[in-house]
Amino acid sequence: MKNNILLLFILCSIAIQAQVQKGKASYYDDKFEGRKTSSGEIFQQAKATAAHRTLAFGTKLKVTNLKNMKQAVVIINDRGPFIRGRIIDLSKSVAKELDFLGEGVTEVEIEVINKDTASSSSLKNSSIKQEKNDVLEKVESNKKGTLVQAKKNENKQQSQKNFETEKTTPAQTSIYTGVEFFSIDTRQIEPNFYGVQIGSFREMINLMRFTAELKTTFKEDITVQSKSNNAGRVYTVILGQFSNRDSAVRFKKEVEITYEGAFIVDMTKS
Repeated sequence: MKNNILLLFILCSIAIQAQVQKGKASYYDDKFEGRKTSSGEIFQQAKATAAHRTLAFGTKLKVTNLKNMKQAVVIINDRGPFIRGRIIDLSKSVAKELDFLGEGVTEVEIEVINKDTASSSSLKNSSIKQEKNDVLEKVESNKKGTLVQAKKNENKQQSQKNFETEKTTPAQTSIYTGVEFFSIDTRQIEPNFYGVQIGSFREMINLMRFTAELKTTFKEDITVQSKSNNAGRVYTVILGQFSNRDSAVRFKKEVEITYEGAFIVDMTKS
């Protein structure tokens, strides 16, 4: 009996821990106002919404700014952030409520407060490195084939078998949600340059979203390196194609303002 109670206590402790996460929070730039989020909703800075990499859409969170202990309640309706070390992106109205507009980034604690919604995607282990954090939302398909029932004509004197269709349901195409479109202009290259690596992804959809965002911020070329390891395929994002290391170092300082943890890669040795 004591063992059962101890086990129950451990399980409850794990469940509670899985609903709380600490890390860095940032807020949306104004350029995202009016754009469609990953959930299909239109983003509005005035609404108390947020982006998280794994939590189900509709999950309600309590966000605490650990620097001043101010709190706000948000609802998850988007995917992100895709910057190493950050756990949540908030609308500007929430950032104002938490009083970190001037800082841009702050340390927060996030806690799920509607457990039923979040049960399918807990916070447990969501602070591991970005390559393992990439999550592709499952798209539900409702596939129904054509239903045709045949009835054999029981008249034995008829030489040819006649079949009567009693009911026919038209074939229904698959129903998809969260549909997104991307314009792609790609070519395979032999790299011979220095660049700045700013992210790695396992899921193609996260790669596409991230590179689309980069194109609105930087003018430099974007290179994607595709490679495999024991865990599967990894897509590495490299920004800029510089002929010398000094130019890459100068550009890295600019990139680090937005993407912490960026580093130089020497593609001349590839």
